[in-house]
Amino acid sequence: MAIEADSAIALPRARSWRRKRRAVRVNRMAWRTGSLLVVLVAWEIIGRSGLNPVFPSLTSTLAALWTLVLNGQLFSAVWLSSLTLMAGFGVSLATGIPLGLLMGRYRSVAKLAGPYIAALMAAPSVAYIPLLVIWFGTGLASRIMVVYLFAFFPVVINTEAGVRNSDARLVEMARSLLATPRQIFLKVVLPAAIPLIFAGVRLSLGRAVKGMVNAEMLITLVGMGGLIRFYGSSFQTDFALALTLTVVIFAVVLTMLLRMLDRVMTRWMPEVSRA
Repeated sequence: MAIEADSAIALPRARSWRRKRRAVRVNRMAWRTGSLLVVLVAWEIIGRSGLNPVFPSLTSTLAALWTLVLNGQLFSAVWLSSLTLMAGFGVSLATGIPLGLLMGRYRSVAKLAGPYIAALMAAPSVAYIPLLVIWFGTGLASRIMVVYLFAFFPVVINTEAGVRNSDARLVEMARSLLATPRQIFLKVVLPAAIPLIFAGVRLSLGRAVKGMVNAEMLITLVGMGGLIRFYGSSFQTDFALALTLTVVIFAVVLTMLLRMLDRVMTRWMPEVSRA
């Protein structure tokens, strides 16, 4: 009877908690939608007011975007930019995450590689572009390397921090249960490091998009970056702003996909720690 009473009390509490959580999400979405509408309306008003003759209105920017869709320039630019981004970003993850894991697990590796990573990260990534052009030419390889250099360091540093900041109590508990070092790393340390690793991946993605645009604007006028520079230099600001808006939407969509993957990978963690 006591168990049935507890169950009868717990069920309304669970329903109430779900309703509150749903209300919080709806409220958050309403605020985001409202703020977006305010920005769009302000954009249209400022563009039509004539205060800045080179600042296009929202409607003219959307018209320019539609023109780019119709003439095929937008899809071609997005495709070329996606190749550069995915290649450079993928290589940065394939090398940065393993290196970060090694640096977090072995202090000797951290002492050996840490100073070089700190030195390379301190210099602006754009400063490497002339050297990359000399070494790799002006083709796709140099653009991929620019994206790689922009995206590599955040994922390395966050992965190392995630491994080092794993809960020491869980590690000691696993040792008391006679777990091997390999089992401790794979079943305790690595799962605990996943949230920080994904945080580094999201930061890396943002920097990768910046590297993609910089490479396309400074090395070869291709992709979205090349079109932005072309239309900007010819003072067609509505087309340049339309392409900039495309880059922003492109980055936001990719970030949302990473967040979804992050939530799937960390579903076992409490909601508060994943927020």
